[in-house]
Parts: sequence; C-alpha cells; structure tokens
Amino acid sequence: MKRALSFLLFSLLSFSLFAGGGWINEKGHGFAMLSQRYIGGSFYAFNNASIYTTPLAGVYTTNLYAEYALTNKVEISTFFPFLTGAFMQAGTDELGAVYPEDAAFGLGDMDVAIKYGLLSGGLNLAVSGLFGLPLGDNQAGETNRLMLGDGEFNQMIKLDASVGLGAKWYGTFMVGFNHRTQGFSEEFHSSLEIGRNGDKLLALTKFYLLKSMNNGNANVASLPGIYSNNLEYFALNPSFLYKMGNGGINLDLGFALHLRNIIAAPSLSLGYFLKF
Repeated sequence: MKRALSFLLFSLLSFSLFAGGGWINEKGHGFAMLSQRYIGGSFYAFNNASIYTTPLAGVYTTNLYAEYALTNKVEISTFFPFLTGAFMQAGTDELGAVYPEDAAFGLGDMDVAIKYGLLSGGLNLAVSGLFGLPLGDNQAGETNRLMLGDGEFNQMIKLDASVGLGAKWYGTFMVGFNHRTQGFSEEFHSSLEIGRNGDKLLALTKFYLLKSMNNGNANVASLPGIYSNNLEYFALNPSFLYKMGNGGINLDLGFALHLRNIIAAPSLSLGYFLKF
C-alpha cells in the first residue's frame, strides 16, 4: 500500500463556504457565485481509512450558489451543480479490483436551504434547514458505475454561531445533523471558521468534520466515491476572495487530515462572485 501525503487536498462539495454563518443579509440583498471545481487522482481512502492506489478517476462540477434575504431574519439559498462530469480510466487497483474506462455528464444534486436568524449583535445565531434534491444520475455512464448524484432526498438541520473578533476578524461555529434516505447513513456535521474581512481580500480557513453514524447500508460507491455511503472526512479548507467593486474572484483548496470511503486527491475551485 502506498501512502499519500499527510495533508490530502480535498473538496467540501456541496457545503458552501459562503453561507454567511450566523449572519443574515439585509432584506433584499444577497450573494451569488459561479464556480468550477475539480477533484481527481489515483488514490482512494477505503472503509478502514487506508489509502491505496487506483486507476485515475475524478469529478468536476460547474456550480451556481446564491443566497437572498427575504426579510432581515429569513434568508433562502441554493447550490446547483448544473453541469457535473465524472470519469474513470481503465485499470486495476492495489487490491486487485478491475475498473473499465467510463465517463458521464449531466446535472448534479441540488441543495435548497432556508435560514432563520435567532439572534443578532455581539453574538449572531441562525438555524437552517437544508434539503438535498436528487437530480443527479446515480447510475451513470456506460457501465452504470459512475455517480453524478447520490439518488436520495436528504434533510439537514444546522445551527450557526458567529462573532466579530475585532480588527476585521470573525469566527463562526456550526453543528448539524443530516437525515438521509435510500439506505444512506445519517451524518453529523461540524465546522469552525476563522477569517479576516479586509478592504480588498477576505481570507478564511475552515475546519470541517463529517462523521457517519453508520446506521445505513454497508455498501459504498465505486470510484471516485464522491457520493459513497458512510464517507467521512476531517478537512482544513482555506479560501480567498478578492473583491472588485460589488464582485470579485474566489479561489479555494482543501487539505484533508482524515478520509474514508472517498477519493483522496487534489481539488481546486475557482469562481466569480457578486453581491447585490
């Protein structure tokens, strides 16, 4: 077995970095971003978290994220990967499993969320309900082994707490529970985000933990495993937003300290955002 780097670049997928934490936009205002994300490579973290070499595989998505405040307390948001592609090269992995060459393209799974502000001021609290719509094909490609979505309707509730730390610094903490269907295990989510909102540059670092409760089916997806059941990760994700008027450019990467049932590979996301 070959070990990958201690810090593996990893994608946080549909859980956006730009959800605003415990803050709510002012009524009639919002945020939108169009981005391209890619993750791909030849390492896979199996169920025991051991990392093995595999045929080259990957996923790329073209995403639209948008949030809009209906009132000063109620905000709606959506994450829509309107173009998703997955590929897998032919080959044999380190354990002897054989994979045929395959590729698939189409819609990805869409998230829709509503957030309600509970408290504002020195401490900002908000509760959110997120609904995952299974628009992506979960048996894609000629082999029906690739997945553009997980094929299940999930509902997640989360609580965000955010505070200003002075000198343009801020901190946000989140906990959430994701109820899943179609034999997928429930999940616990938690994150800690620290950032500095400068005049031109917003720089942040987010620690994100996803923990499976392993109460669903044991079966997992084949490569690249983005939509596997019982996947887990603990990730460090830095992001940089350079402001240009009401818009700007976003760049983010990720470094995973722990992975299970998912590809262990570099990821890169580049996007353009607009505040309105």
